[in-house]
Amino acid sequence: MARLIDDDDFERQFGQVDAPSGESYWEWNEVKDIPPHRVWTAVEGDDDGIYLLPGVHRVNRIGFVVSEKEWRSKSIEVRWASDTRSNLIRKAASLPVGHPERKALLSKLDKRAAIWMDDGEDEGYLFGIKVPSLRELPRKNAVVYNTTWGGFSLSKKAIALLEAVMGEEVDDWDFRPGEKYGRHHPALIWVVETLGSEANGHVAKLAVEKISGSKYRIDEYDGAESVLTPSQMRWISI
Repeated sequence: MARLIDDDDFERQFGQVDAPSGESYWEWNEVKDIPPHRVWTAVEGDDDGIYLLPGVHRVNRIGFVVSEKEWRSKSIEVRWASDTRSNLIRKAASLPVGHPERKALLSKLDKRAAIWMDDGEDEGYLFGIKVPSLRELPRKNAVVYNTTWGGFSLSKKAIALLEAVMGEEVDDWDFRPGEKYGRHHPALIWVVETLGSEANGHVAKLAVEKISGSKYRIDEYDGAESVLTPSQMRWISI
């Protein structure tokens, strides 16, 4: 059974070395030449907490951490962050820039979540945008869809803003037809309307279409999508 220590114990016993970028997490091309017994992998645990494991691991990997001293046994785990990644995001976003606790939370997050954290925004803002709670968003009869070839996808900025509003980890796959959330989700609509073209992922061009009624279907061909409602569907009578 692995011996579990916390991040304070890790700092005392091993010491942490910042990445060349100045961040906590290293990239693979940065650690591949580091002595292997100084490399740790940050992973998401089954309880959604963040842990450091000795050596290189691929499953649930967030990034790499390098220590000053070498580890001598793989039977050790570091509880790197006792909270879930989603809660870390919300807590960090609620604190003003420069706050020591905000910096400590930021050091636990991956680049995707942390990309917006040093913009100089005031408390409750991301990218200079006031972030509402999910309960504050109006319910609209509207649908987000991709208007061009290549498929629906969201930018890192859009995903970070979505996570701040929703209070949980999401990615663009969660909003594909038949997945966790629908394209009518109020947070998705708000993010796309707020960011405009900055919400577009790779080769995507997103738009919001208002619909009458509460039923819709998304048709897709080579990544280009269209929104259909019952009144637009033509039926063949026998």
